[in-house]
Amino acid sequence: MNREHHTIKNRYRLSQKLQLAWWLLRTKLIAPKARLIRFPCDLRGLEYMDLENALLPV
Repeated sequence: MNREHHTIKNRYRLSQKLQLAWWLLRTKLIAPKARLIRFPCDLRGLEYMDLENALLPV
């Protein structure tokens, strides 16, 4: 029986590796036991986030 093995290969560009390294460094400074925090402000950009309404109680 011929089985094909499909493996997922992670291929990151240099800029993506640097971004992951920066997130990992910030994660370890903020929460040393955490694995990785991907910061929403970095991902989306502050101009696309509405922080005022998010902080109000519902």
